[in-house]
Amino acid sequence: MGRCPRLVRSGRRHVILVGPPGSGKSEAGRLLALTLGTRVTDVDDLIIGQEGISISRIFELQGEKTFREKEQDCVRQALAAEPHIVVPGGGWAAQPGAMLAAKGALRIHLRTSPAEALARLREDESRPLLQQEKSERMHSLIEERLPYYDLADGEVVTDGRSIAEVVTALTTLVRTKGGWE
Repeated sequence: MGRCPRLVRSGRRHVILVGPPGSGKSEAGRLLALTLGTRVTDVDDLIIGQEGISISRIFELQGEKTFREKEQDCVRQALAAEPHIVVPGGGWAAQPGAMLAAKGALRIHLRTSPAEALARLREDESRPLLQQEKSERMHSLIEERLPYYDLADGEVVTDGRSIAEVVTALTTLVRTKGGWE
């Protein structure tokens, strides 16, 4: 596992959105990229495109360890490109060394309560780690991952906010701390 060659170019930093499933990372990342006039790498979408199967199927056939390795590789590839928005899955930040390896990027935690995240994911069957006892599992996932999410450089609370409000808060943070004028 090598280091990313450069995370900062021309004053702009990559922006990595971290948080639990249901925090709005994918939608916020897409809209933030539009607002800033850049691109977004949604790591789950990238993996699905490369593998030709769903994340749930990857977990089923290849296991979580293999999925996490693919996820780490995709994030490394994204960070080797020109600065843009990177959206890894909810468990990426909790993998050993992931947040530290991306410390040159502006890492932003989308803080979401378990109840809010579950409400957003009501009918989503694509989350392999949430299929059993969803409420209990979501509380557990957030509790386990929170120390890693808290390593982020900034935070935006998403509970009770529209996606437009979240993107406005993200835009302000990215312009203030990430070099995106």
